[in-house]
Amino acid sequence: MSKPKKRCPKGGESVGLLALLCHQIESNNMVFKDVSQARILLEKKLTESDMNDGQARLTLQSLAPFLTRDEYHFLKKEVSPNKMNKMGVKVIMRSSEYRMHLSLWNDNENNNSGCKFVLENEWNKLKTDNKLQKGDFIQILSFRSKKCLNFAFLGPKRSFKLLGTTIESYPW
Repeated sequence: MSKPKKRCPKGGESVGLLALLCHQIESNNMVFKDVSQARILLEKKLTESDMNDGQARLTLQSLAPFLTRDEYHFLKKEVSPNKMNKMGVKVIMRSSEYRMHLSLWNDNENNNSGCKFVLENEWNKLKTDNKLQKGDFIQILSFRSKKCLNFAFLGPKRSFKLLGTTIESYPW
């Protein structure tokens, strides 16, 4: 007797993204149920800071519109002076799943750019496993599984020069 296939939701604006995510999840035997609300958040160029093993984190400028009100207020809450709450999230890239922590850093002291979101914990493992480099671009998607926030990274997109011409490779 064969196992029934998990069914992904139909309808809405993000049907194509949901299909892509569902295919990735099912083909790699990952356990994400009730996948919904898939959105492309941004295309991020990896910086020297993102690639620094000692810092071990990926910074993202804005995720606030994709968080629930409760999630946003939870992340804004200080648990002690200069220490904010962290929220556990899963990140998938290619055939691997990484457990990370999402936190919100107030960056007003440095450059008045406001807050930035940070993914920590298994970031160094993800970038090593996927051979990410400074200057690579990754597409960051968000989705919900059982109403919990998760991310999927697509890429990397790389640029290189060949005989004076810039060539870009796109995995998506």
